[in-house]
Amino acid sequence: MKLFPGCTVSSRLPFVEAAVRYIAERLNIDLSPSECGMCCFEPTGLRSVDPDMWKSVGSMVHSINKGEYLVTLCEGCNLSLSSSERMLRTGEGADDAAGRLSKVGMEFGIANIRGLLELLYDNIDGIRELSKAPVAGTGAVFPGCHGEFAYKSRGGDAAVMMSEVLDAAGCRNVVIKKPMCCGGGLQGVEDGIAAGILQDTVGEFSDAGADYAVVSCVFCFRRLDISAKYPVMHISEVVARSMGWEADTSRYHRTKL
Repeated sequence: MKLFPGCTVSSRLPFVEAAVRYIAERLNIDLSPSECGMCCFEPTGLRSVDPDMWKSVGSMVHSINKGEYLVTLCEGCNLSLSSSERMLRTGEGADDAAGRLSKVGMEFGIANIRGLLELLYDNIDGIRELSKAPVAGTGAVFPGCHGEFAYKSRGGDAAVMMSEVLDAAGCRNVVIKKPMCCGGGLQGVEDGIAAGILQDTVGEFSDAGADYAVVSCVFCFRRLDISAKYPVMHISEVVARSMGWEADTSRYHRTKL
C-alpha cells in the first residue's frame, strides 16, 4: 500500500501526513511512499480548463503506481485520481492512456485509489482498541463535496464512515444532514457567493452545538480555519491524538481550538 499525500498536505499541512504515519505505525499498516511526487491537478481546476492535460497527468500517476493500493490524504486527489481510475477501466480510456504514455516511454497501468477515510474505516476495530485519550468537545462531521462524491462512487458514505471512525476514537460528533460545501470551488471566481456558502455551513455547525468541525479534505480545512475563522481539526489529527500522539500542530491552526 502506497501513500499519495498531495501537494497541499506536503506544502501547507504536513502534520496530516505525520498523523497518518503515526496511526499506520500503531495499527501495523505498511504505508510506503509513492515514487510519484506529482500533483493530481484537482478536477474542478485543470480538468475544466485543459481536459487533455488532466487525462495525461492522471494516466502518469496511475502508471507509476500500477497495481498498487494508493491511499490519498487529500479529497481533491481522491476525487481526481478516482475519476481517472474509472476512465482508465474503460476500453476507450485505456487505449487513449496507453497512447499518451507510450510517447513518454511509460507503460499503461492502473492503481487502486483509496481515500484516507476508507483506510481508517477498514481499521476501525484497531482504532477503537488503541484509543485512550479522546479529543474533548463535539466535532461536526464535514467530509466535504469532493470526498462525498469520491466515496459514493465506490459505494461508501463519507459522513457515516467519518462519524463511526470518530465514535471509535471516542470523539463526540454530530452529523449535519443538510448537504454542505465550503465554497472553495468558487473562491477567486465569485468570492461573495463563496463566502456566503461558507458562512451558511459554519452556521449549521453552530446550530448543531459543535465546538469545532472535523474534516477529511485539506482544502476545507484551510477554508474553515483561515477564511471562516472557525475551529477545525483534520480526521487524522483527531484519531492520532486519541492514540496518544502528542505533536504540537498549533502553528497550522490559524484559528485556535
